[in-house]
Amino acid sequence: MTKLERLNKMYRHLVSLQQVSTQAQLSQIIQRNKSSVNCAFKGDERYLTINFLHTINRRFGYIFNETWIETGNGNFLKQENKNLTYSQLDLQQLIELLKDKDEQINKLINLLENK
Repeated sequence: MTKLERLNKMYRHLVSLQQVSTQAQLSQIIQRNKSSVNCAFKGDERYLTINFLHTINRRFGYIFNETWIETGNGNFLKQENKNLTYSQLDLQQLIELLKDKDEQINKLINLLENK
């Protein structure tokens, strides 16, 4: 898979997630000028670099697999650890934390309603 194919796949994925809707919007988010981004999408090797692809990944929270960015091999999305386990204590602490947050939200709502 070429760098241009990888760039287009990344872009299509970001569009599907509604993270970007245009190349101009992408250029703003990755802090590159529009003409540089346009050149990259045309396959100009002076602009379409591995660093350029890594910049996109960094700006969108490292959602893409770094190896795939560099080589085109493997899964294009970074694989999350799907084997997470939580102890009863962890879950109980999370429940208590959520209850505390709910109480704070309810207090704020009451304050706003009473104004």
